[in-house]
Amino acid sequence: MTYGEIYDEILLNCFAGAVVPENMPVPIRKKIASCQRMLNRDYNFWFTLSLGSLDTVAGTQSYTLAGLTTAGINDFKEIEKVWFMVDGQTYGTPVLSQMDIADHLDRGLQTNSETAEYPSQFRIDGQYIYFYPIPSEVRTAKFLYWRFLPIVPVLGTAVDAVFSAYEDDISRYCAECIIFYVTAQIKLQQDEWQSQQIYMQYFNVALEGAMMEDKARRSIPETVAPRVSNGNSSLL
Repeated sequence: MTYGEIYDEILLNCFAGAVVPENMPVPIRKKIASCQRMLNRDYNFWFTLSLGSLDTVAGTQSYTLAGLTTAGINDFKEIEKVWFMVDGQTYGTPVLSQMDIADHLDRGLQTNSETAEYPSQFRIDGQYIYFYPIPSEVRTAKFLYWRFLPIVPVLGTAVDAVFSAYEDDISRYCAECIIFYVTAQIKLQQDEWQSQQIYMQYFNVALEGAMMEDKARRSIPETVAPRVSNGNSSLL
């Protein structure tokens, strides 16, 4: 469904053919955008799993995760797996182990200048990734990571046309979640408590269905993390 179709379903649930107050369209679109962001933030659906890469620089430990961007948009959300491609080969190193954000302090690694051709550990600090030991060569790091989808356009020139035609994977696979959740929020504003509770129940059922589909989709080979075999991970 497009976000315009989702919007129309919400109006039908909340106003049932009555005239929509003039001050409602923009707040409803904002609620839709907020729900889209909530679903993208709180749940790692299969369609947000992406493969990225960056090349290390000899002697450089930290790199911006903006290097994993899609179409120039910094969409990084969460790391799933990291490994290096073995130079001149079609296979990779074992998957790197992830350190907690303060582990480098506990282990005294913040002053450690040890280097290695292929680092064995990494940590994430905001929008940066740090490798341990420090890379000693130019090598390609591969990332299986979860990404944020662009937020639904709400404000701007010709917003009605842009918003109405806009469609993404959340609107395709989680449309009912958005419809029921936003309807419940509006029912709460209208002091229709019983209806609000019913629509929240509908939302929970729709969300469970989306999560069940996600579980089934994770068997798709393209979304499976590299498997370690004989000490090496396969190439995606």
